[in-house]
Amino acid sequence: MTLAEHIRGTAGKTFSLVGYNCARFPAEWVLLRTGRDPLAIFDGLPGWKSQDLIARRRMLAAFARGARSAGLVRTDEPGIGDVGVIECAGRHRCAIRGARGWVFFDEHGVSIVDDAMTITVAAWSVP
Repeated sequence: MTLAEHIRGTAGKTFSLVGYNCARFPAEWVLLRTGRDPLAIFDGLPGWKSQDLIARRRMLAAFARGARSAGLVRTDEPGIGDVGVIECAGRHRCAIRGARGWVFFDEHGVSIVDDAMTITVAAWSVP
């Protein structure tokens, strides 16, 4: 599956903090590319834990832990298809690096944002 196909396939999904959310979007991409799910280490946690991570701005720590568990390596120069945590409009979001900027999924659907509108907080290479 290509990145474009993954993005198009996500466009019709419904956002849910305890279901398909901003972290699940890049995690699913990693799973498709590597066969490893960076969020598997959180399987079985109660739904309120997801909401708590977001409320306490712990998304970066949680996604970093998942990325490490999936064998991803940090990068300072994310390329197309790499994943990361970005800051956009004052919020941390898990995202995938696309050709035209970072792509993320939230309650409004799929968004592509230009680099001028984001800060890359951390990124990981996806083989």
